This record gives sequence, structure tokens and C-alpha cells, in this order.
Amino acid sequence: MLVRVRWVAGAFQGEYGQSGVFRVEQDTEDALLSLARQLLRDVAVAYGGLPAAESHLN
Repeated sequence: MLVRVRWVAGAFQGEYGQSGVFRVEQDTEDALLSLARQLLRDVAVAYGGLPAAESHLN
């Protein structure tokens, strides 16, 4: 899965997969771990590993 990330107005902003988007305004370990968990969940769903769960990015 392709993930594109860029620095926009003081935050990491990006897209991944068919429709995934994110914006992380803090570069704390907790914020980045939360993003990583969400990306991995979405990758697992995209490749049939897990059922889709309702979630959101902070």
C-alpha cells in the first residue's frame, strides 16, 4: 500500500490506499503510534485480515 506524507502548515498530512487520509499536528510518540495503529488496521482490512471497525483519527 502506498503512503504519501508531506509537511503542510506545521503538520504531517498524507494519504494512503484507496481513501485513507490523515493529519498529525503533534510529533509526539503517542500521536505517531496512534497513526501507525490506524494505518496498520486499515492495511489489514484492505488485505482481508480483519473486519472493518469504526474508528477515527485524532
